[in-house]
Amino acid sequence: MSFQFDAQVQSILSACAEMGNVRSICSGPVSTAEFTFEPLSQMNRNTANFNNASNAIEALKDSPDALRICSHILEHAEDPTTIFFIANVTKDVIIRHYSSFSLQTLVALRGELMTDLLSPRFRNPSFKAEVINSAISKMAQAIAVIVKRTWLEDAIQEDRKHFFVNLEGLRRSGNLFNKTIALTVLDQMLGEFSSEATAFGLPWDFHSACRKSFEETELPRLFHMTMESLHEYILNSSLLQDKGELTCSRKCVAIAVKIMNWEFVSLGNVLAGSFAKLEKPESADGSGRFPSSWTPALVRPEIVETVFKIHDILLPYDISGNSAKLILYLAAVNGPVFPDFATQSGFITFFLERLENLITNFHNSTTHAQTNSMRDASGDELIAISSIIKRVLSTHSLNSLSPIAGFFKFMSSVVRHTLFSIDCMKSALSLGVDENSPGMIATDVMLEMWAQFGDQATSAIQMAPAGDAFTSTLTNFVQTLSLPIFTSHLEMRLALAERQVLDEADFEDEMGMEDEVAYADQLDHLTIIARWDAEGCLRLLHGLIQEAVNGIQGVLGGQAGEGASQTRQVLLERVHWLVLISEHVLADAADGEVPMVPETLMAVSSKAASAEADIVVAVSSLIFQILSVFSNVEPGSPMMEFCSPLIVETLFVFLNRWSRTYLFINPSDYGQMSPWLVASYSAHGGGGQLFDFMLLSAKQNFALWRSEESVLNAVIGLLQSFAVRGVARDRMIQSGHFQELVGAFVSNIKDMPTSTHSPMIRVLASVSTQGSNPEVEANYFNELTGMLKTRLNSVVLRPDFARIFQSAPIKNEVVNVLEMYEGLCLAADYNTAGTIFNCLIPYLDSFGKLFKVYKNITEVNLYVLRVFCEISKMLGLHEAAFEERRTFYAAYTGVLKVYSNTNIGVRSIAMLDEEDRLDDLSCVLETLSNLILVESKDEDRDDVVFFGVNMVLPLITNEMIQYPSISQKALELVGNVVRHFPSKLLDLDIEELDKIMGVLRLGTTESFVIEVQKLSFEAIIGVVRYCVLAVRKGENDIQAIYPSMDITLQHLLDYMLFKEFDPDLIESVGEALYMLVLLRHDSYTVLAKQLLESQPTQERRVRLEAAFRTLTGCIEVAAVAGQASGNAVLSFSEYKLYSEGLLKFLMEVRGFLRIR
Repeated sequence: MSFQFDAQVQSILSACAEMGNVRSICSGPVSTAEFTFEPLSQMNRNTANFNNASNAIEALKDSPDALRICSHILEHAEDPTTIFFIANVTKDVIIRHYSSFSLQTLVALRGELMTDLLSPRFRNPSFKAEVINSAISKMAQAIAVIVKRTWLEDAIQEDRKHFFVNLEGLRRSGNLFNKTIALTVLDQMLGEFSSEATAFGLPWDFHSACRKSFEETELPRLFHMTMESLHEYILNSSLLQDKGELTCSRKCVAIAVKIMNWEFVSLGNVLAGSFAKLEKPESADGSGRFPSSWTPALVRPEIVETVFKIHDILLPYDISGNSAKLILYLAAVNGPVFPDFATQSGFITFFLERLENLITNFHNSTTHAQTNSMRDASGDELIAISSIIKRVLSTHSLNSLSPIAGFFKFMSSVVRHTLFSIDCMKSALSLGVDENSPGMIATDVMLEMWAQFGDQATSAIQMAPAGDAFTSTLTNFVQTLSLPIFTSHLEMRLALAERQVLDEADFEDEMGMEDEVAYADQLDHLTIIARWDAEGCLRLLHGLIQEAVNGIQGVLGGQAGEGASQTRQVLLERVHWLVLISEHVLADAADGEVPMVPETLMAVSSKAASAEADIVVAVSSLIFQILSVFSNVEPGSPMMEFCSPLIVETLFVFLNRWSRTYLFINPSDYGQMSPWLVASYSAHGGGGQLFDFMLLSAKQNFALWRSEESVLNAVIGLLQSFAVRGVARDRMIQSGHFQELVGAFVSNIKDMPTSTHSPMIRVLASVSTQGSNPEVEANYFNELTGMLKTRLNSVVLRPDFARIFQSAPIKNEVVNVLEMYEGLCLAADYNTAGTIFNCLIPYLDSFGKLFKVYKNITEVNLYVLRVFCEISKMLGLHEAAFEERRTFYAAYTGVLKVYSNTNIGVRSIAMLDEEDRLDDLSCVLETLSNLILVESKDEDRDDVVFFGVNMVLPLITNEMIQYPSISQKALELVGNVVRHFPSKLLDLDIEELDKIMGVLRLGTTESFVIEVQKLSFEAIIGVVRYCVLAVRKGENDIQAIYPSMDITLQHLLDYMLFKEFDPDLIESVGEALYMLVLLRHDSYTVLAKQLLESQPTQERRVRLEAAFRTLTGCIEVAAVAGQASGNAVLSFSEYKLYSEGLLKFLMEVRGFLRIR
């Protein structure tokens, strides 16, 4: 060994020693951990020395002798930390300088690394096991990288086969250490051939070809090897008493899990980082599909048997739950691996038998209390079994399951497991365990499973021929299980409600309409289950609600007894949940259309002997009775202490959902119609009387809870739903109760929460502008606008306003008035925009003066900006008179001048709370976009738009672009300017145009929202396309814009070649590049040349040059076609040709350009 070589080795060893003066931090299980290293402390190391050591190790990767130095150190080093660092360097050297080494050298290196791995130094007890395991994993990764990188080399195919044979020999050797090493290497091999592969800087085609070959040749053998290893532990479970064998068994299971979750290239899956977008596989999460070549290896009873048995054996030791995951992925097996229906049916039959045994054994050996113990694995097993059941029933359709003889026997065990899970949750409640117990998690999983199964069952029953035996049995089955599951879940939910009260939790915080959101999925799933036996479940609800009504009457009668306060709270919590669940069972949510009465409920109602016997009507009536009780309590009476505003809120949310389906029900909308629903709720039946009751209740609770924001918003929500329905709106405007409610609102508005002002004004404006009685409407509207005018003038016309405008009461009053004007604006639509716009015109000057007075007070000027924003929308809905438009444009120009002069929009992000993320700037951007879209082309409109654009865009910073509220609206504004004023864009001062392009460039990279990035690229494309056409027509001299275009082109090339970006952006990126190259071809050539000259090796320069040549050819071919079309826009076929060339270019060069 030469002196120079020896000095290099010593230098690297010293660097490793300095880097090794750290403590290892494990980031995962010891057997598979990857370690990072952190300094012990500043006292224990010198920062400069540490940095020098890190730089020395990094520099080694580009040394001509790197591989020889690494091999020497790995052969002789004893310290596992040194081995870790040097193995990592070896891996990177192979990736960077692969072409510098002969195949023989790499094959020899692979053998040396295997020899080093098997050396006794890795059994040295003086080193920590986790550090040794980290070094072993890193060396195994280096071996896997060599195997992957040389995979497509034909000359060493036989050698590679021998390598895998030798690994199998090590596994079978009987030597525990050798077996561990073999499994570690195989585990790393799976990682390198999966979507988690190390970046090699090679085209995607290389990774795809390697992975496809690996899948076809080695992966099935590796699966067989793993199953064989697991079978050995089944035959001799005493081996697991040895800690090393236990570790090996876990590693085998982890390898099997990776294989079972493999996504096969041959089935259309693509590697992460590619730019291909293929359809997702059929399975829900993209896993479980196996090709037909795997049928002999996977679709065998002994495989299923092995997986279930190893789970049973490892359960006491399996902390990570991997053996349960193995069953889970086996449950998801689908696709071409099943050549015919019989094969699939046989596999599922055997799997369900073993799963049923697992369920039964678990129930027989486990108590409910055990699942809640932290020292017992039963809770994890409960969740795992629930997930496996859900997966197998969601993977395989009922068509596949119907021929199985024991299917309903298996499903009965699933019912038992569901009830067992709910009982585990009840046990958790009795033991005081947290709500997120295993029982609760398992219950949620099973609830979702039954909902999915119910949807499948409903479809199967509807499509089955008459007299079909399976669907007949299926119908009886789901109807039979519905009530027990619904009952048990309802009991659990009510027990949980009682537990919350008994634990003296903050009742006001725990209960409330957040439950509607937090438990939305569970409520929807429970609804599906309830409707299988709608009559039985509704009767259960009716009985429980009747008990609650009796309890309420008892409390109101003073019969609560001892612990009255707690009893009342329990009762209220029960009422809350019963009403909430009834709301979902009785009616569906409104998703844009009026929800119909569910078919099962219509059938139940139709067969009732009378309206009194109709359980749908009966449950609804009981809830109306509860509302009546709470609405008729006298303010200030002792009973007010019992009344809960949150219960009232729940009741009005119920009314809102229920009334959309049932109130004023129209028989002509249904094929089958219950006469009792018509009699009770139609416009010609009891609907009018019920509507009056709802309005009376709304009026009463408006008075009772006028300071309770949540109640008032729920009442207003109900009124708003009436305001958009013709029959309800017309009745409401003629109702005395509604008139009294409006009077109460107007007279008490100062005492009501400010958040209720705008939505209530919106309701009043909708009712008073859209009904069928113009005279009554006009009276309402005049009363409304008169009230607003009075409120506004009472503030701005005060003689002392200039002196007291900054006082808190005056500021609050101004904000309240502006909120109400905003509510008036929000009521505008195509029919009412003209009326509302005209009534606002006289007050624009007052709004502008308020903005000037409060120019430095955000909470006031923001509301002025919001009112102007809403009015600007009306210009797009209503053809306003010219003078009225000019009045608006003049008023808004004045606002913008104040905004600009005081720099209101320029504030540091750090100064803002999360509730105030530059809302004022966002509002201005939106208003300017609204004005651009106004159809009337006025010079005044253009002037205010460009004044605003020139003023507001320079305020956009890198920080702001990260906030979607700012970035999206800024880019929409620029896009609208580009689309509607392209000629004026080029007339802008070049500095202003540069600012616009700067904002667009920021949008492509600084935003984390893909929609914002797309808007940025679209706007860039629009600007450049206009420039291209202008050059071709010779109409404009646009040379002044070229420097900005060159900066944008360089930015785009950097983005494409060196940055991470979403594959969904490839089309936008490609079109922007195409347009920029058309406009600035010479600059493109210069930039490409600079990039070529910056490459460190001739090989990379040649490769990059060839890729650029191909890309440029594609652009030029497409450009000829685009020029022939006369508008620079490519046809689909021409763009497809170009985009394929671009995709190939990116796949070819992005990898190696992004690796140092």
